[in-house]
Amino acid sequence: MNKRTEVTIIGGGAAGLTAAYDLHKKGRKVVVLEAAERTGGVIASRHVEGFDLDLGPNSLQVTTALEELIKALGLESAVLEAAPVSRNRYLVKQKRLYALSPHPLALLKSPYLSLAAKGRLLTERFRPKGGSEDQSVGAFFARRFGHEICQAMVDPIFSGIYAGDIDKLSLEQVLPIAARWEKTYGSVTKGLLQEKGALKTGRRVINFEGGLERLVSALAAPVSAFIETNARVTDVRSTAGGYRVTYARGGEDHVLESSHLIWAAPLNTLAGLSLFEGLRGTFGEVDYASVRVLHVALPQDNLRLPAGFGFLVPSRERLSLLGCIFSSSVFPSKAPQGQVLLTVMTGGAHQAAAVESQVLERDALNDLRDILHIQGEVRVLHAHTWNRAIPQKNLGYAWLLQVLEAFEQSHPRFRFVGSALSGVSVGDCMAYASQAAAAIL
Repeated sequence: MNKRTEVTIIGGGAAGLTAAYDLHKKGRKVVVLEAAERTGGVIASRHVEGFDLDLGPNSLQVTTALEELIKALGLESAVLEAAPVSRNRYLVKQKRLYALSPHPLALLKSPYLSLAAKGRLLTERFRPKGGSEDQSVGAFFARRFGHEICQAMVDPIFSGIYAGDIDKLSLEQVLPIAARWEKTYGSVTKGLLQEKGALKTGRRVINFEGGLERLVSALAAPVSAFIETNARVTDVRSTAGGYRVTYARGGEDHVLESSHLIWAAPLNTLAGLSLFEGLRGTFGEVDYASVRVLHVALPQDNLRLPAGFGFLVPSRERLSLLGCIFSSSVFPSKAPQGQVLLTVMTGGAHQAAAVESQVLERDALNDLRDILHIQGEVRVLHAHTWNRAIPQKNLGYAWLLQVLEAFEQSHPRFRFVGSALSGVSVGDCMAYASQAAAAIL
């Protein structure tokens, strides 16, 4: 069966739904094709035994654009503000928690770092500048601050954001501001002190009653009649008038023609499609990290939870978890009174082979008990594995982006969107998708 629309959007995650919402608002005809049985991508929420669980991202940082969107969607009354204690963050060393601030002066007072590491921090501004070549996050910070600070602080921070390996992640792609500070000020610490607001800290952190899925559901509602789930794209071709997408749904083959096309699905799903034949060499260049999320519940009396957002674990500690969010401390309504909800992450680049291992899950829970001094049993309310969830912007990634940009320039009615192109946060993905939707027309 052949159909026609103005814009076809392949992928119904946050980026695809944002593009669809924006275009529909402007009176454009859109169709969203989503391979899964539901839209929302990695944003998914569940209500289990009185607990509100977010299976993917657990919170959002509010930007002006996001605040305006929340108003437009009528979600203002459903917003949950993060508790003030969420400003406190912790790192783990020998299964103990250390509260730390990224501010250089605060680090000098912390027992988390050795005297030698603090000396490296104090003398960082006197080190010579590096070259202009692309370098890994690990190589850059080890050169500027030494291996201890790199392993004890930089590694867990980027593991928390990308579930990645700092010896592979490209500084140019994931933290270009650090390279700019070195070039401009001759020092990262001096740049941080000069531009305190540049790291986007201090923004409001929010969630929604019922979970973050409220946001993607509200985005999808105005275009729900034009969303087809369980739609597996089998081919994409260029035509004289735009694009022809062939997809399988309900045991039948369908053809959808449109003048414009937005690709909002993971880049690895481009393989085998006619339109992207010339990009075949780029598919293997995108590495994705898989993450397993465990939602753990226990009585409040069974632990003395420190006030904070949660903790991250440096890979040098060789523990079985990446970190933990104190979900019911950040958003108290997420758990019934007298109960604690913790969100535990395992997997990532350093544990890729064992991401769904029962042994890894058991060891992660044992590590959690030791770190938080938990008395009694904990219950796993829900466990979910996100396979190939987070794109790894490793060394050489700039070349891939150049290839994709060149493809867009040769196909002016086509755009790529999604976390592989934008930042990995939900807000970054949505903002990039809005820009692409505006530019494509």
